[in-house]
Order: sequence, then C-alpha cells, then structure tokens
Amino acid sequence: MTALIQECQDELVSQLGSMATPNIVYGYRTIPNKQANAVMVTYEGGEPTPLTIEGQRRQYDFIILLTSQYDMTEASQEAAEQSLNAMENEALTILAPLRNTYWKKITYPRRTNRPPSPPALKGIRVGQIYVRLHLA
Repeated sequence: MTALIQECQDELVSQLGSMATPNIVYGYRTIPNKQANAVMVTYEGGEPTPLTIEGQRRQYDFIILLTSQYDMTEASQEAAEQSLNAMENEALTILAPLRNTYWKKITYPRRTNRPPSPPALKGIRVGQIYVRLHLA
C-alpha cells in the first residue's frame, strides 16, 4: 500500500499527540504560537528507494519541530531547555517501535539538533528531529 503524504503526517501527529510534555501537537509549522511547549510535524520531501525484490518503495521525510518558550530569565531559559529535552526523549520513545499499515520502519537520516532561535523569535528555543518513513 502506498500511503499518501497527508495520511503519514496525520499518523505521526496522532502518535505524538500522546506526549505528556507539549501543550499541543500541530500538523503544520506555526511559529510563534501561544503554547508554552509545542510540537509541529511538517513534510520535508520524499523519494523512491532503489528497486527491491518486492518492487520500488517510497520514503517520506518529515521534520518534527519542538518549541519551548521562555521569558528571558535564566531560570526560564533552563526550564525551556529541560522541556526540549523531555519532548525529544518522549518523541523518540514513541516513534522508535512504531510500525503500522503506512510504513514498515522509521529511521533518522540526520542527527537531532537545536539550532539558534531566529532573532525575530526571541524567547523561543527550538529543537528538530528528522524522521524518514520507509513505506510498507
């Protein structure tokens, strides 16, 4: 079965919706938002894999964007960093064993990272998890 991009994105959002740390999980990018902690899932691109015995299979890449807001105090910045740590740990724990009718496995094509927040978004810490879905 070849899953549509939106079906895979919806499934990721649904699974990540069980996380305890973020206030909300979005199926799109929305920065800034009004939530203290948020998770966003966005499609990055896809490609067919090399021909296998079973035939050609697609891969879809998604970015799971984690955000935590703070009020510029040292204690608040530390709390935001701890929230990002908790959200990343929880997301990876949920995704690691996840297999379903849409994909047969999940891999991580790049390391997770914490890029500097854009100057226009003061008071927001950002983390990124890159996920590759190998379709069933």
